[in-house]
Amino acid sequence: TTTYYMLKKFRKFITSSNWHVIYHPVLFNNLNQFSLTNSSYDDNYILLYGRMMAGKGEDVLIKALKILKDKGIIYRTIICGPSPNKDYPTNLIKFYGLENQVVYVGSRLDKELAELINRSSIVVIPSTWEEPFAQTAAEAMFFGKIVIASNIGGLAEVVSDFGLLIPTKDPYALAEAIHELMSNRNKREMLGKKAKEYARKVFDPENYIQNYLKAVLK
Repeated sequence: TTTYYMLKKFRKFITSSNWHVIYHPVLFNNLNQFSLTNSSYDDNYILLYGRMMAGKGEDVLIKALKILKDKGIIYRTIICGPSPNKDYPTNLIKFYGLENQVVYVGSRLDKELAELINRSSIVVIPSTWEEPFAQTAAEAMFFGKIVIASNIGGLAEVVSDFGLLIPTKDPYALAEAIHELMSNRNKREMLGKKAKEYARKVFDPENYIQNYLKAVLK
């Protein structure tokens, strides 16, 4: 299984001592080397990416940004990923009057997405459902980006102590966490470096293969 969170779930229904937890690797169609050899940039924007399905939490992010804007604090934000309702992210942005600071760019191919991650300041994943794993978090950390994530499901396990975990569905907590990091570049660079070191070790494809072979051949 992909996380200890899911292992706990499975054990409620299937009794077995032969369970193995193997984290998914970061692949990006052979663009891993991109994240390892290129310097991380910081173009001073927040990134939320992934499939914009129910439970992704883009509404929580938008509300958090509105809370900050009402205090005179404005951060540029990019939302990226396919949406079953292509108008929903844009309409949500307009509803809260954030058109001048938030943009929804739709889907992006691997190379474009890698560049968006590499140039972001932080990655936000305010999911409201219990994700079995959190590929976006692993990818962002692989690029040395600090992740702010909901303290729920496999997402919390992937981020662990190498990001900021916040209560689910709490835009005020998210707003506070965003401002804490966006107003302190040194802090996010320091935390991002630790996240990258961890991710390169835990989510490395070679590590995945070795763990898989150990489980199969045991």
